[in-house]
Amino acid sequence: MKNDHNFYVQLINDYILETYPHNKFYWESDLEVHSNVPKIPIANPTKIGERLLKIPDLVAVDQFDPSFTILGEAKTFYDYLKDPQRVSEQLDYYFNRLKYKKKGLLICALPHALKVQASNLINRKRNQWDVSQIKYIVLTDLEYAINILKN
Repeated sequence: MKNDHNFYVQLINDYILETYPHNKFYWESDLEVHSNVPKIPIANPTKIGERLLKIPDLVAVDQFDPSFTILGEAKTFYDYLKDPQRVSEQLDYYFNRLKYKKKGLLICALPHALKVQASNLINRKRNQWDVSQIKYIVLTDLEYAINILKN
């Protein structure tokens, strides 16, 4: 099983397609299956007017209900552990963007060994931003492998 960055982006993509088969989405991602428009940067939530490039790995916005927005972030083991400050700041950006959506969803995909650590960080960030209405899912390579074995 290949565990590069695009593998985890693909996990997010597949989860969305399987979970929301009747929704039509506008997609932004690094995957070749999406005819991508230029990605839109998210403003820094702690510095008014500053536009740092914090772009999720995957964005899916429902074509008929734009309040349903999914942001997906993929992390390899190395990416997650090498720069924890960046991971934390990315979550700040994403929660800041999703807080304006009635039906925001954050999906993270990463190695199974990081699932608890990532879930704890996401919960802390949700509490800091007071956005308990935003749902999140953490997908891992282990669940992917189990799914393959079941089918």
